Amino acid sequence: MLQKRINVGLVISLAGFAISVNTLPPLIEWFSGHLCMPISSFGLVYFFQYGAFTLCSIGIGKLHAKRGLPLLSIAIGALFFSALCVFLIGRATSFVLLITLMMLIGGAGGLVESIGTTLLTVEDGSNRMLHASQLFYAIGAVAAPAMVGFLLASGVHVPKISQYIGIFSLLIAIVVFGLTRSSNSKTPKETPTPSHRPATAPLFALYVLFITMGTYVIVEMSLGNWLAVFAIQTFSVTEAQGSLALSLFWTGLCLSRLFYVLKSVKSQQKTLSIHMALMLLSCLILIASTKIGTLTLLYPTVILFGIGCGPIWPLLIEFCSAAFREEHLVMYLVASGSIGALLGPILTSTLFGFFGIRNIPMILSAYTVLMMGSGVLTFRILRNARRTRRSAA
Repeated sequence: MLQKRINVGLVISLAGFAISVNTLPPLIEWFSGHLCMPISSFGLVYFFQYGAFTLCSIGIGKLHAKRGLPLLSIAIGALFFSALCVFLIGRATSFVLLITLMMLIGGAGGLVESIGTTLLTVEDGSNRMLHASQLFYAIGAVAAPAMVGFLLASGVHVPKISQYIGIFSLLIAIVVFGLTRSSNSKTPKETPTPSHRPATAPLFALYVLFITMGTYVIVEMSLGNWLAVFAIQTFSVTEAQGSLALSLFWTGLCLSRLFYVLKSVKSQQKTLSIHMALMLLSCLILIASTKIGTLTLLYPTVILFGIGCGPIWPLLIEFCSAAFREEHLVMYLVASGSIGALLGPILTSTLFGFFGIRNIPMILSAYTVLMMGSGVLTFRILRNARRTRRSAA
């Protein structure tokens, strides 16, 4: 019973993490005017935010391996600290201060996600729990822009909005603390030693799979960070409507992940191919929408995009685990996703700085084609490796 409570708390912590990192994107238009900075420069904010995220994710693992840190306490502390930073971002008086606050939020988020995912994997080890944790991340990602949009439409000023969301994040941290506090007096279970079973696939396929994971995360981060701004500037909608578009993307992603929490995946390769194709279809519809200049297709298309993106990350993790059968290789794949999160926002902002923000669907299409191509190449390498082994046998 206690362990179930801890697992529930860890899963909920992913929602708190998602809210903290997804509060800024729907407010970029306001911060751009408030701080007199061009929108494309906010790619730097995301670059430093996810740089801190990556460093903390890697650093906590290395420190824990050497010293045996109290991971659960660190994760809870990071949740409280992140809520405080969200409370303060609306009061940022300079671009440098905003970057600093978002770096702190990114670092805290790296601690929460890496620790939460690790503890859930150690204690539960089921694929459903992996999908459930990502589902709650999606729920938090939906909630953040939805709350921002509602408060903007209600006439609430941005500094107050960040305070309200910071208080909401604080309540989540308190709930997580309440669910997990009884475990603090318990002797923590030792983390199982990673297994090193013989790999069943050539490592070149893993390197190509790194590209698949990295480009997927770039697509997701680009949508999460720039979709609201794209809607506002391309279709001349209000900031509240831009926040709605972002919320609908996360809603589609959330529904897709919920589906795979309830239904087990029979073929990872087939399911990945279907959802990658949905992502490309969504890109093409968005391109058509910008050419026509109509808002009609925007909202249903971003929902479809979210449905396409939904299970990609956990399915790639499962696929890697099944194909290579070495836990440290799965960790490397997760790290490649962190690199995508680090590079994606600034890469996309640089590209639309040259080509215009209206052309974000074209940029997303290029990413998606690269993701699909590397995914197909990975499947082909693995298939050929299996045929070679059967012939040798």
